[in-house]
Amino acid sequence: MKIISLLKTVLLFGLTLVVITSDLLAQSKEVIVGVSRDNTLFESSDGSLSNGSGSYLFTGTTAQGNIRRALVVFDLSTIPQDSRIESVKLTLHMSKTISGAEDIGLYSILYGWGEGSSNADLQEGKGGVSAEGDATWLHRFRGTDNMWMTPGGDFKSTASAVKAVEKTGNYTWGSTEQMVADVQSWVKNPDSNFGWILIGNEASSSTAKRFDSKEITTENNRPVLTVTYSIPTNVEDNNPMEFVLAQNSPNPFNPATTISFTIPEAGIVTIDIFNIAGQKVDTIGNEFMNAGSYSVTWDASDFSAGVYFSIVKSGNHSKTMKMTLLK
Repeated sequence: MKIISLLKTVLLFGLTLVVITSDLLAQSKEVIVGVSRDNTLFESSDGSLSNGSGSYLFTGTTAQGNIRRALVVFDLSTIPQDSRIESVKLTLHMSKTISGAEDIGLYSILYGWGEGSSNADLQEGKGGVSAEGDATWLHRFRGTDNMWMTPGGDFKSTASAVKAVEKTGNYTWGSTEQMVADVQSWVKNPDSNFGWILIGNEASSSTAKRFDSKEITTENNRPVLTVTYSIPTNVEDNNPMEFVLAQNSPNPFNPATTISFTIPEAGIVTIDIFNIAGQKVDTIGNEFMNAGSYSVTWDASDFSAGVYFSIVKSGNHSKTMKMTLLK
């Protein structure tokens, strides 16, 4: 038997089914995540200001017309990567303002950024001296060569959500389709999770809003992200597995190729190779397998170039796939 790799992705199907059955009464799950990093970009020509360890975040413009933009990112590692995100809500506590109602947009950040030890004094609105590792108006990480491509941060041009913020109190962004898409992408690809930047009214002066950060002493005022998700299953989706034989990859190939297939139920599985004349020339699988998806590798080093056929059989199911061997 020339099975080099056999990836049994659903070997514990019985155990999984137990979990699925218990989840039928609560198909969706909700998790509340605290912010893992936050900071503010304070407009400055030299990147000398930040507030990585401060108690507050800022958006909008000061009375002098200087821009502030808040950064937040959340650790989503508790959400399984194969989850389907259903709802996303960001809640912040706005604790001080110098203006009336202002729209504040939430934009997905394109690159990583830092939170250093800088800590502004008093009301923190002027920022503090930026420290090593801080995000600033110019730097993604102060003290390194990692700069924003555009001063003030690099982010997507379309807002994921917009919220009108007026008086002090709690404000929630979402759930929106784009926020769900953002979190779905970050859960599947954690290395792309750089969070959101909050941008207020920057067209006029005196529009600033102050929000509490994760360092605020009042725990209930800290930023939180509420995510509702479910784990797609054959039971939940009412879409039982089908018997599938995928096209071998690569194809054409030399000298080895991978044959992938899915079986809907446990049983004896045979994988035979036939030549163009209909003669069986090799058997690379003949064993009991649980329901699930598998991959096997056929090493054709000892065979001549030409057209071959892989035939996978399981119970009453049988499928054939044409393959081309080059030499």
